[in-house]
Parts: sequence; structure tokens; C-alpha cells
Amino acid sequence: MPKGVLTLPNEGERTAIGRARLIRDRCLVREGCSICIERCPEGALTLIFGRTIRVSKRRCTGCGGCRHACPAKPKAMSIEPLNGRP
Repeated sequence: MPKGVLTLPNEGERTAIGRARLIRDRCLVREGCSICIERCPEGALTLIFGRTIRVSKRRCTGCGGCRHACPAKPKAMSIEPLNGRP
């Protein structure tokens, strides 16, 4: 394996591995749920007019915290890998 292929981020740097995507028709935000916003460690989720959630492409790292915390069944958040593969 060539040297330098795998590198660790510097302290304090974030490494994005994917991007969260809201599946609106499953989301419980209209019923007062905001658990995903509260649990996002990057502050990448924003409540919009109490009706939907916006995912910041700049801040989201695809960690999956929002999906894990989502109480909707099926989940209202999916994580899409940055490389385009499932």
C-alpha cells in the first residue's frame, strides 16, 4: 500500500464521511420533535418555521447521530456516503 493513503485529521478538524438527508414525509417535526437537532454534535441541523429541518452541507459530517436519535419508524434521516456508494 502506498504511503500517505490514510491520514488522520488534525486535532479539532472534522472529517466528513457522508451527509444527512431528511425524508420529510417521515419526519415528526410538525408534532414538536426536534431530537435530531438536539443530538447533532456539529450543529448542522436547523428548524425552519417549525415545519421542516435543514441540513447544512458545510457542517454535516455524516456521523449518523441524527439518524440514531430519530424516533420515527421508519427513520426520517438517512446518511448518504460522500463517495456516492451505499
